Amino acid sequence: MTSGSIVRSFGNKCRNFAGDTAGNLTMMLALAAVPVTMALGAGIDYARIAREQSNLSAAVDSALLAVISSDKASLSGLSDTAKAARIAELETMAEAYLATNYNADGLSGDDITANIVIDGSKVTMTATHTLPTSLMSLAGITSTTLTITSEAKKAARPIELALV
Repeated sequence: MTSGSIVRSFGNKCRNFAGDTAGNLTMMLALAAVPVTMALGAGIDYARIAREQSNLSAAVDSALLAVISSDKASLSGLSDTAKAARIAELETMAEAYLATNYNADGLSGDDITANIVIDGSKVTMTATHTLPTSLMSLAGITSTTLTITSEAKKAARPIELALV
């Protein structure tokens, strides 16, 4: 075959394709619309989840700084029951900070749970939040759980902290 006949053959096939009224293209587009829509929804939800994870991480960091700067963060000299009560009090304080500083797409931050572990001068806080999905709920994925862990070390002496 010569290059001229290949071009003519391709042109004829394109004209036949454009003039075809059998509906195969419509059927294929209809079948492809479902996975394309799901992929688009997954991309939108992924971008939203990544943004919310970043926002929650910032809120957890600020809550941890508030907890660690509190005088109540020291557990030295306390009995085991007093330590458990103090940690529960610090977790409540951290959850209040999180509810104030984190707002997930207009949702309430009240359902965030915080878990604090104090090991000597190291304080570790883990926060979890269940975030509903938007378009992926059509595929049966109604929510995702964000988990953020932040760790800080208490200073040996009082410090002044200024956030700019």
